[in-house]
Amino acid sequence: TPAPTPSPPPTLADDAWTRWAWTDGSRMNYVHGVGAVWERSEDAVAITFRNREEGESFTTVKGDAYWPAASFNIDAVLRAVGDRSGKGLAGIFYKTESGHEWDYWTNTFEVFVETAEPTPVPVTPAPTPSPPPTLADDAWTRWAWTDGSRMNYVHGVGAVWERSEDAVAITFRNREEG
Repeated sequence: TPAPTPSPPPTLADDAWTRWAWTDGSRMNYVHGVGAVWERSEDAVAITFRNREEGESFTTVKGDAYWPAASFNIDAVLRAVGDRSGKGLAGIFYKTESGHEWDYWTNTFEVFVETAEPTPVPVTPAPTPSPPPTLADDAWTRWAWTDGSRMNYVHGVGAVWERSEDAVAITFRNREEG
């Protein structure tokens, strides 16, 4: 029987966060993603490793001492960086140099691969605001009401209203109370 063909390593998405390890804080060690070896794009110019909950990150750029090969082990890259400011490998509270894991904290570890040609972010224009409603001259306009269920008032179209320039008085009343 021939040996099974190994699956190729997972590829990190360009210009998107990919979760590679996490823990729920139960002291049961980290749960790791698909595999220990990952692929990055040849167009990559920077890779950022982060601990989402702690807000700590480490970035390596193409050409520096920690830049990984196209196929790489995240753990090995972080070990090469070493301890940073007592926050463990690469300073992201992942592991210490002796292998201690912060698995008693809830942590999500992610990696972001930035490419030379960043993916454009579509811009959606802000909606044009509606003009404020106009109060009718010489007529009652309902602007707030309740159904008696003690669930607060329901307000009409908006908090800002227009009145005609000819208005000489505005009277507010509770129709049910007269």
